[in-house]
Amino acid sequence: MSMRTISKAALHAALICLVVGCGGYVEHLKTAGPVSRELTVEVRNYNFYDATIYAWDSGERLRLGMAQGKSTSSFTFRWDLEDVRFIIDFIGAGELAGEMLPVEPGDELILIVGQEDHRKTSLTKRSQ
Repeated sequence: MSMRTISKAALHAALICLVVGCGGYVEHLKTAGPVSRELTVEVRNYNFYDATIYAWDSGERLRLGMAQGKSTSSFTFRWDLEDVRFIIDFIGAGELAGEMLPVEPGDELILIVGQEDHRKTSLTKRSQ
């Protein structure tokens, strides 16, 4: 089994963990063409709440933008690290973090924010 096959298997395992762990779902899409250091994430927000979306790894937190409730948004960003975790910060309803996800330059991801994700017990509230 090649390293490429192992990394794809690890990616699929991480996706399953994200579904179970955060209620959101990230799908890895194959892309053809030149490799860049940019990632693209399409956020499908089925939740009523607007949410700020962040990419995070090892203390580096990058604000991607606002995903309005009941809408789809797309963000392209430069990411030089091997793993990324998406944080969904619901306006007025806490924060939800997914599992770490291995990524490669040029990856395109889909992050699905479920209708009830703002009610998850793993939400953290920011202290005022």
